[in-house]
This record gives sequence, C-alpha cells and structure tokens, in this order.
Amino acid sequence: MPTNPTPPLLTYRFATNPTPLQADGTSRITISVLKPKTPAVYCKSIQISVPKNDVDGNAYFAEEPEWSYSSANWEPSSNVDPGDDGEESGALYWRKKFTSLQDGKSFDSQFDIGLKGTVSNTGPLACEVLEMSATSGTAKSVLRKRTFTLGVEPQTLFINNFLAFGYGGPTVPKTKFQLDEPIGLAWESNGTHFVIYDGSGKVVFDDSATECILQKNPPPKHPAQKPPTNDTTYTLRATLTPGSNFPNNFEPIYQYATVAVTITNPILTGLTVTGDTELQQKLTVTGDTELHQKLTVSGNTEVQSGLTADYGLTVKGTLTVSGYAWVQNGLDVDKSLRLDTTDVMCYGKYQLSNDRYGDYGETLYLFRDYSGNVSLQTYDDSENRKNGFNWYLRNSDNQ
Repeated sequence: MPTNPTPPLLTYRFATNPTPLQADGTSRITISVLKPKTPAVYCKSIQISVPKNDVDGNAYFAEEPEWSYSSANWEPSSNVDPGDDGEESGALYWRKKFTSLQDGKSFDSQFDIGLKGTVSNTGPLACEVLEMSATSGTAKSVLRKRTFTLGVEPQTLFINNFLAFGYGGPTVPKTKFQLDEPIGLAWESNGTHFVIYDGSGKVVFDDSATECILQKNPPPKHPAQKPPTNDTTYTLRATLTPGSNFPNNFEPIYQYATVAVTITNPILTGLTVTGDTELQQKLTVTGDTELHQKLTVSGNTEVQSGLTADYGLTVKGTLTVSGYAWVQNGLDVDKSLRLDTTDVMCYGKYQLSNDRYGDYGETLYLFRDYSGNVSLQTYDDSENRKNGFNWYLRNSDNQ
C-alpha cells in the first residue's frame, strides 16, 4: 500500500446505533456510499476493514461482525486485499470486499453496507475503506484508501427510537389507531427492566422485553394491558436496576422517553366545545343532554321520548314526536297544528266560546271530580255549581 494513498472518489457517510457507539454492547454501523456531484466514477470494488485485536488500547471487534448490504448491483467477494495486516503495528482486521456487477458503468445509485457486532474497549474505532475506481470507463482503476474514525464510549443506560406501530411491525411507525385496535410499542435500550405508563399514570407494561403489544383481550400472564379508549401519551422508563424500596439510601437511575397516540373514534367521558362544531355523520346520545344556548335543527328531528323545552326551540324542518311533548312556557303556532292529519288550529286569532251563548260569564274553572276526571267548567255566584257545558276554541276570523 502506498505511503500516501489516493483518497476515494465516492462519498462515504456513517450512521451508528447507539450514537456514539458503546463498548461491550451490540453496535450497528451503516456505511452509505454516495455518488459525488462530479465527475462520474467507475468503481469496481469497495472493501471495508475494521480491527479485530487491541492495538494501543483502541476499540475493536473481538468477533467478526455480521455483514449486510443493500443493493443487488453488488456482491460479496472472497478475494480480499490483505492490506497492512501485521505490518509494524501488529494490527489485524476483519475485512469484507464487495464487487460491482455493473463493470463498465458509472456509479449511479446509493450502496449501503452494514456491520453488527460487539465492540470491545473504548476509544477510537478505525474503519478503513479501500476503493478500486477510475474517472472513466476506459481508464485504469486505481486502489484508493481512507480511514474513518468512530468514537466508542463506556456503556451507559440509553433509550433510542421509542415508537408506536400497527400491523406493519416496528419498522412502520404509526400514531393513529381505531378504538380497540392493537397498539405495538417498541424501543432500543441496554436497560434491564422497563415500565410504560399511560397518560393517566397507569402502568400498562412492566417487563424486561423491548417490545409490547397492547390489545383488547390479552392472553393470560401477558405483561401488557389493553389499548386506550382515547388519545394518550405513553411514557417509557428504563433502568439497569429493577425493583423498588432499596436500602441504604440507594436510588436507581432512570431514562425516559415518550410517544403520543391518537384514537380516531374515541370514547370520551366529557366534552366541552367553545367554537362551532359540525357533525357530518350520525350522533347518538345514550345519556342526558343539556343545552344552555339555542338549538337550531335544519333537518328532520325525531324525539322518541319526552321533550321538554324551557326556552325557545326552533325547528326549520319537520319535528316528529313519538312520545310525550310538554311545553312549559306556552306554544305559539304560526301556521297549522294537526292531529292525525286533521286541522286542530289554522292561521288566525282564537277565542273561547260556549254552547249557551250569553247565559254565563266568561270565567272558567278547572274542575276535578273524585274519580280523577278533569273538566273545564263555569260557575254562577248564586249556586254552588251549574251543570257543565262544552267550551269551544274558535277562530275569530272565521266565526
């Protein structure tokens, strides 16, 4: 390998989980190979090397990491470049070479390489990239090299990527659910015990797993509870020290993360609306409903039980009452009032008259006999009670 190697032509970007990497825990590294803006690059192969032994106390992979890659245009090759293995420093490497299946074509799409394993030691982790490439399809390829350094820190408690999901699994985040639909919660952490609280502070999960499903009818001994009936925010608590009520003033350390979920058809125990509200579907009320302001109904309204109106009730359409209707403060009818399709009142002025015109005064009394029968009567001052007679409601415009 040349003392001052030529740097690669392609662009390399790194992502890690956790960030930064932590010693003695599972670590994931993604290397994204990107096309530069200019010029065109013709790449035959890319080789990644990471240390496999301790050199000067730096970080390394004691066991070969799991390798993965994202594109069908590349394939792993067993013919790796030995590089600087054992030269001077005594460093040894895990190597993986990927060869292009599009030889003669310029690099035109992103290529991702993944590593997963346990990193030992803290300090810098060297990641060496060897690229065999040229600037034209006819030019001779040149071996180019660059070493990237990733930091590794002592392992501390962490929570990453706390999210909700549905039937698509943890890789498809979801925050809107139907009532009683199962809700999945997942996270990444090196903690040993986890508790999840809903928005009211109720514990819905208490276990060591890093995933749970909230479902309407959980199986026996299932650590998770039922899903919510309305919107809520879940709070995840992670710790390395499970338990409670520790002696000697010991206090465990916790990490927290939250995720909010929405129920699109919730069950509400109370609702206050200060602005206009439009309902585009059916409204069903099974309990008492109290309106402190005006109620305007533009369509048909059906009352299947008693209706009591203490104030103005305006109906622009048809009002159908199948049960009893009681109007406490009077009933004004502008047009017609009908009973079983027969006009009871028509438009005009009305007066009370009797069938013995002029014989008695116009004072009316409501009389109730011992049997409970109620009648409308008039009295003469010289007698205890005159025989009752009929009173009629007449339209004064049509006498």
